[in-house]
Amino acid sequence: MNTLPALLMDLGRAGIELAAHGDRLRHRPSILPGDLSARLRMHRAAVLSMLTTGHIPADDDAAYTHAERLGVADDLDKPTHPGSPAWLIALAEAMGGAAPGPPAPTIADRLAGIVEAVLGVPVLVSTLPRGQRFPGEPEWGAPGLSTMGRK
Repeated sequence: MNTLPALLMDLGRAGIELAAHGDRLRHRPSILPGDLSARLRMHRAAVLSMLTTGHIPADDDAAYTHAERLGVADDLDKPTHPGSPAWLIALAEAMGGAAPGPPAPTIADRLAGIVEAVLGVPVLVSTLPRGQRFPGEPEWGAPGLSTMGRK
């Protein structure tokens, strides 16, 4: 992505620290990967402005998210000054730039992975919301269904 929040998130995750020196933008480490360097040049003016003002989001929800994320980083003894990796990530998340990761695997997905590994055959996992049944699926305890030794 080429948005400002995505750039801030990527810089923070890479552990890059930014600082404004007049109209110049400095970063540590001094050499950035090519894609981050090009994206940073594209958003240079906005990033300089945020670093110079110590940008705090104006929206109440965004300001809360920003402060909450910085509080977590502070509790972990991470630097939280403007330009620090934690500040960049907190600002990106406050701007709505949290890059969603893949959804956490469900227990059914984990079990399917184990069965696939053991048997060597693919397993299709299909789930319904709690309390719903597939069409034609009998209720538990109906005649013909195993109750695992329970009577």
